[in-house]
Amino acid sequence: MITVAEYLSRRLKQLGVDTLFSIPGNYTAEFLLAADREGIECVGTTNELEAGYAADAYARYRGIGVCSATYGVGSHSLFNAISGAYVEFCPVVLVNGSPPPVKFENLRNRGILFAHAIDPIRTDATIFAQVTVAATVVDDPFGAPTEIDRVLVECIRQSRPVYIEVLQEIWSAECRDPQGELDVAWPANPLHGAASQAVADAIGEKVRQAKCPVLWGGELLQRRGLVPYFDALVCQTGFPYTTTLMGKGLIPETKYPDQFIGVYDSKFAPSSVRDVVENSDCLIALGTIMSDFYADIVISSHDRLVLASDDATRVGPALYPNAGLANLMPRLLEVLAPKQETFVLEGLEALVENRKQRISFASSAVERASSESTPVTYSNFFDRLADSLDENSTLLVDTSLALFPSAEVPIRRTNGFVAQTAWLSIGYTCGATLGVATAEPASRQITVVGDGGFQMIPQSFSTLVRQGSRAIVFVLDNGTYGIEQYLIDMQILPPDERFFHNNLPEASFFDVLPRWNYAKLGKAFGGRGLNIKSLEELDSFLSEPGETPILVGVKIDQHDLPPEIEATIEREPTLESTLSETRDHKNRQVPIRLEGFN
Repeated sequence: MITVAEYLSRRLKQLGVDTLFSIPGNYTAEFLLAADREGIECVGTTNELEAGYAADAYARYRGIGVCSATYGVGSHSLFNAISGAYVEFCPVVLVNGSPPPVKFENLRNRGILFAHAIDPIRTDATIFAQVTVAATVVDDPFGAPTEIDRVLVECIRQSRPVYIEVLQEIWSAECRDPQGELDVAWPANPLHGAASQAVADAIGEKVRQAKCPVLWGGELLQRRGLVPYFDALVCQTGFPYTTTLMGKGLIPETKYPDQFIGVYDSKFAPSSVRDVVENSDCLIALGTIMSDFYADIVISSHDRLVLASDDATRVGPALYPNAGLANLMPRLLEVLAPKQETFVLEGLEALVENRKQRISFASSAVERASSESTPVTYSNFFDRLADSLDENSTLLVDTSLALFPSAEVPIRRTNGFVAQTAWLSIGYTCGATLGVATAEPASRQITVVGDGGFQMIPQSFSTLVRQGSRAIVFVLDNGTYGIEQYLIDMQILPPDERFFHNNLPEASFFDVLPRWNYAKLGKAFGGRGLNIKSLEELDSFLSEPGETPILVGVKIDQHDLPPEIEATIEREPTLESTLSETRDHKNRQVPIRLEGFN
């Protein structure tokens, strides 16, 4: 016989968990002690949100992540992180502890609130039922193993968060030992195999009739461990391929330079990438989470689109239930033979050649001109960053203006890019960097976060220092919530009050941020710190970044925008810009609509 705390710890260890992220509380202390005895490192974070973000990122690499908090005041702070994990299919286990039964009885019968209580009973379990695929409150040691197993199996099978709450007195109660390994595979169903074969055949027929097929890889391939199949499809078929922004780096973007056309993030992708993807007569989307980013292409390419998700596939207008990715991918490899015909996608050859030159340039030790007076911009920052990434680098980019130029940075390692592009919570990468550093200790994390996002949970940098991470955290310091200001400029403010359009001296009052000294802050948290104000200083740092964690504030003008966003802005003209616009009129891009980013 073992205790309930030991049972849960052993099951987590069996599933591959060697680290969990937590804020301590007396309601979960016995679980943390048991997990530590089982060889699971319990990394204390500076707040619950950091723990949740770290568990989310850890799960993206290890297939399961764990965070722990105390009842009410702790767990409620995790709701944002667990919601993001739910939306983006990250299998996170939230372990919560709650008071002993006598306190619930006093609340129910006498109205006596216990610490961290809200008047309704079982508040936490009720809340998290909305953003998990399975939840349990363990109040009986005899039934604990069955309930714990049930919830953990659903976490892995559905690749989404689950909730386990254990009453304080139950942690130390005895229960039976684990019975073998957990069977996390979906039960075999002949109907699923038959449906998947029918879908594969239908896709094969569609491809045979197509002149310009394109593979479009998404994040669910990574969540489901199906990236090797996608890699093999790209290699075997020779088709051009793209990825979603969240799926960027599914396979190294330097591996098939003759086929990779770039990241397709809909309205925000370069026009050359959009032309190739949107003109394909057979676009095969595999494991893409269809957020508002991609609404237009899903609607406009209905008859040309193959859309394979976790549990069903659509081929043109035909929907095939029970034909999900896991069963479909190996059958596609059998059906899609090498394509011999020449692709006729207009602009494909020039696009691929341009991208190959970009990768080659980023890989070479080209000395670029810079001086103390050259300011850092979004454009030249990401150009320089592309030069510095190698096969051991993982790039994390926060929800901010930086998301858009990051799409063009060549990723050289499998799953070497992390961003939260569906839930879009600013500050996510502050905690996610810890999760990646823990799950992938051999890689070096290069994190790019806006100053608004970083100021959400800045103390997370101290955890990186304590854990001995080698992370480089760049804070793009423009003093504003840049992406929010851009959105209200485009959607809300009258023309003469638009900050970016009119180069106004100050952003809207609610988008102005306090200015921090990031060099001093990095040192205050026990690491290194640096402020960068010019391109020369950036080049100098990137040439010798050092091996210990460093917080780098990068000064960027508040009016600067990435090229992808600048193309949508109609600024107040000057004489010079008017003459330039006349010369370049033929190359102007159509302004982007913004339904996909709010």
